[in-house]
Amino acid sequence: MSDRVAPRRPAEDCPWITGLRLSPGGEASLGNISTSGLMARCQKRLAPGGAVTVTTTGTFTPSVIKGRVARCEVGGIGSDGAIHYKIGIVFDEMVKLPEEDREPARPPEPELENRW
Repeated sequence: MSDRVAPRRPAEDCPWITGLRLSPGGEASLGNISTSGLMARCQKRLAPGGAVTVTTTGTFTPSVIKGRVARCEVGGIGSDGAIHYKIGIVFDEMVKLPEEDREPARPPEPELENRW
């Protein structure tokens, strides 16, 4: 059973977030975001339970979000040999995500039948 309370949006569906910085943690990249938290990748290991401040660049507001590290795990090793971590962050307060950037659901294409 999942403890998630909000659906996640992958980074490629979030053009209004162009950069991410974690404090502590430094530069990071967005994996996904929801109204209650996000998943980021960075090169610094963060201790679960620790306070973290997320600063976003781009048009997203709020640009500074306070939260806590929910989880931290090795996400992989880069071509440079550096370890990259996946950091799950739960926000102290829920945020609102822009809706206008979402494409409306399209009805399925009708199935074509070959009559010959």
